[in-house]
Amino acid sequence: MFNIRAFVWAAAWLSVILYLICIFLWGYVFPGLIDFDVHQKTLMNLFPGFTWLTIGSFIWGLILSFVYGAIASWIFASFYNYFYSAKPARKRR
Repeated sequence: MFNIRAFVWAAAWLSVILYLICIFLWGYVFPGLIDFDVHQKTLMNLFPGFTWLTIGSFIWGLILSFVYGAIASWIFASFYNYFYSAKPARKRR
């Protein structure tokens, strides 16, 4: 069984780290590696109110990354714990 609180915190911070990697690596270090318009529009679709790249939208993206990661991991861990603890049906003899 998952410790839901620990799993949620770990996944939320992982999504923040991935957001930072996405912004800095593909936005500034290797901007020609992928189509910049696709990258920008993807972020704008994932994070409502996001514009490339002001300090406000950068912080908004961090907050939403954390929230999205927490919600997704909470749902996953809850379902996992529910089905993990479910007792299998008894076999008939």
